[in-house]
Amino acid sequence: MSEGSEASQVPKVVGDSESIQQPSEIPIISRKLWIHQFLEKWTERGLRNLFFWETDDKKLGSLIRFLHHGIVYLTLIWYIVIHTLLPSYFLLVVLYGFILLIWIHHIICGGCLSSKIEQKLIGDSSSFVDPILQAFHMPVTPESTVGVTIMGSTLLVTFLTFEILSRTILNIKSWLHV
Repeated sequence: MSEGSEASQVPKVVGDSESIQQPSEIPIISRKLWIHQFLEKWTERGLRNLFFWETDDKKLGSLIRFLHHGIVYLTLIWYIVIHTLLPSYFLLVVLYGFILLIWIHHIICGGCLSSKIEQKLIGDSSSFVDPILQAFHMPVTPESTVGVTIMGSTLLVTFLTFEILSRTILNIKSWLHV
């Protein structure tokens, strides 16, 4: 037997440096894009199943946009009602949990997944944030839209965190009768 054939028959050891893919060879960006594509695909499938009667992509995208904007406005109304008509610590905590989940979704997905799906289905690039960018004479690009979305949701979560903390401290003081 020749030396070349013996070397090729030797099994590779799991710890062998040639058989392990080095971290520099695995691009992080492609993993993030894969996760975004996976989430977008399955969310779109779920919405198509939810609205099974709508086969036209533009109408489905418009329906999703309507619901998306409705959720945003209802959340704003919920916040106002909690602070004016129905001051409830429990409802504030529930609202905080809801907004925290939305913020985590924005961070993981690199923006709003609903906006991406509705833009893809309708075939336009308009977003919920576009009027804000235009009001401040900022260029409306996908990067600026995502940046403002993440910044706005981060600010909202930060302020609500401080509000929850302060109300919790006040409630603890009242519970202890201090």
